[in-house]
Amino acid sequence: MGSRTKLMPAVASKVLDWAAAAPDRPAIVCGGETVTYAQMKARVEAAAGFLLRRGVRPGDRVVLSAGNSSPRCVLGHLAIHLLGAAAVPVDEDISDERLRGIIDKTEPALIALSGRPRQGSVPLESLDSGVAAPRPPATVGFDEPVDILFTAGTTGSPKGVPQSSRNILAFLNAHVRLFGVSESDRVVIPVPISHGYGLGRLRLTLFTGGTAILVRGLLQPADILRAFREAGGNALCCAPAGIAALFRLTEDALREFAGQLRYIETATAPMPEVDKARLARLLPGAKLYESYGATETTGSITHAERGDLQGRRGSVGRPIPGVEIRIMETPRKEAEPGRPGRILVRGETVTAGYWRDPERTRTAYADGWFATNDIGYVDAEGFLFLTGRQEELINVGGFKVAPMEIELALKAHPAIEECACVAVVDPHGITGEAPKAFLELAPSARKPTEEELKVFLRERLESYKIPAQFAWVERIPRTPSGKVQRSLLKGC
Repeated sequence: MGSRTKLMPAVASKVLDWAAAAPDRPAIVCGGETVTYAQMKARVEAAAGFLLRRGVRPGDRVVLSAGNSSPRCVLGHLAIHLLGAAAVPVDEDISDERLRGIIDKTEPALIALSGRPRQGSVPLESLDSGVAAPRPPATVGFDEPVDILFTAGTTGSPKGVPQSSRNILAFLNAHVRLFGVSESDRVVIPVPISHGYGLGRLRLTLFTGGTAILVRGLLQPADILRAFREAGGNALCCAPAGIAALFRLTEDALREFAGQLRYIETATAPMPEVDKARLARLLPGAKLYESYGATETTGSITHAERGDLQGRRGSVGRPIPGVEIRIMETPRKEAEPGRPGRILVRGETVTAGYWRDPERTRTAYADGWFATNDIGYVDAEGFLFLTGRQEELINVGGFKVAPMEIELALKAHPAIEECACVAVVDPHGITGEAPKAFLELAPSARKPTEEELKVFLRERLESYKIPAQFAWVERIPRTPSGKVQRSLLKGC
């Protein structure tokens, strides 16, 4: 399709199709409500009527709360698309300062928020008070923004990422083939739909006529189990931290769903080998997919099944159809297979740049390639391995050490539930920087001594990668999507 092609946003269009083809099938289970496709169509059209009467027009932006606690978030999102406007989803508990920054950048025609009242906004509940708009659905340019997502980020200020119909359709078409998704899927989504990973899984589920079961369960694993038992969830998308939280609650609980779960997808970080082994033992019939992506790539751009990664610790799979990956050792030199460098991505899922931010766009985008902040390497068979982020590398006497490599080694220790590494000043004054490890103790485990940990790591890491310091903490800080917030650990 050419850049001037105009069409109705893909997911909203498919929801209307499914409302005709399978009106009584559940589309969303969320916040104690079950909404069928026919009900969703009626409520989306009513929400569109409300937005239209409040002055929203094609090309406008609308900021709205996008959490996993109410179906109105999804209904409002689709209604915005129905009018040919762009949705700007934000966390339900977004701070006033961050909200002001997003409003200043996007200049929205309307702001619809849940929770406490905020100046200039309407309650999200208002979207259920409208009357269907007496007009056909709008169309938008194939390369025009449909959604503008502001990255959560582990460091630095947030950036607005416009995602177009071209980007979203490329993502959906590739993942339909990879996952074999169908209308029988009932996908439990505990990751926030205000972020790229959760929103991508919601899009894919509704696009294929399945049922999206939204729960606020990344750090409340009992809600995930309840979604399996009470809502019949047969698939799960989750960050590795969410899987670890399920194991913390009770490992045996997952065994109950061995005949029910069809697949589990994880993203945002490689899954520790010990957790993969647990899942294989508890859910032998379920497929385990691992993936990697970014908001700027409209979601996952690599993919692998459990069996593909045997003997490839730290890999997140091969590129999905239509995506190319390059590893740049320096800005002008491409790395040889097996050598680490900055990960660059090209393909139709790659977005065009940052919203009204030409300087950042020039820095990250060139000749169709997006330069991520992630460091990794590709082996001879084309599998991508993540080793860390550019700004997180630890300079140990000239050796560049990726925190993720140390963390994967530490997570193999049975007494360590979770961990994170950051750079600190070398206490011996020799190497400049040194790694420091923050550790969560596994339930009922004996806390190992520092010397025991070092002996354990010497079998797995070079000596300069072994942390100079260890600190036990109650909880590793994470973003809502499950990424470690190492910046909050620095100075601790």
